[in-house]
Amino acid sequence: MPATKPFHDVVHKRHSVRSFRPEPVPDEILRSVLEDAQRAPSNCNTQPWQTHIVSGATRDTLSRAMLAADNAGVHSPDFSFAISDFKGVYEQRAKDQGAAYYQAIAVPRDAYDQRRDASRRNLEFFGAPHVALLFMPEVGDNVRVAGDIGMYAQTFLLSLTAHGLGGIP
Repeated sequence: MPATKPFHDVVHKRHSVRSFRPEPVPDEILRSVLEDAQRAPSNCNTQPWQTHIVSGATRDTLSRAMLAADNAGVHSPDFSFAISDFKGVYEQRAKDQGAAYYQAIAVPRDAYDQRRDASRRNLEFFGAPHVALLFMPEVGDNVRVAGDIGMYAQTFLLSLTAHGLGGIP
C-alpha cells in the first residue's frame, strides 16, 4: 500500500474529479479508505452511515438504470436543489463555479444540449470504476445525521486523496 501524504498536502490537493481512469482500485486500498472514513466523528457516536461500493457490472447496471430514468423524466432527488435557493455571495459562488466548469469543458452558455450531456456524466459516475453510495437513516429533523454524513464523506474523500486517488461527492 502506498505511503500517505501529510495532512496539509492532502487538504490542498483534494479536488472534485470529473474524469477517472478505468482501472479498478485494489481491494486493500478501498478497505483502507473505508477504515479511515469510519473514524469520522458523529453525534453520540451513532455512526449513522451505511456505505455500499458498487463496481463492474453492478456499477454499469446502476448507471444504465439512472440514465433510463433520466430519459423518462423520472427523478427522485434526495434533497432539493436550485441555484435560486442560494442568496447573496453563495448564489454568486455557485454561478461562478458553474461558469468555470462549463468553460473548462468548452460548453458555451447557450448550448443547452451540451450542458445536459455534461450533467448526465454524473449518472455515468464520470467513468469511475467504483462508486461509493452513502445512506443515512431518518432521525428527527435529520440535521445532525446529515452533518455526520458530511463529516464521513469528507473523511472518505481526504483518505482517497491521501492514497493518491480522487473522488467527487
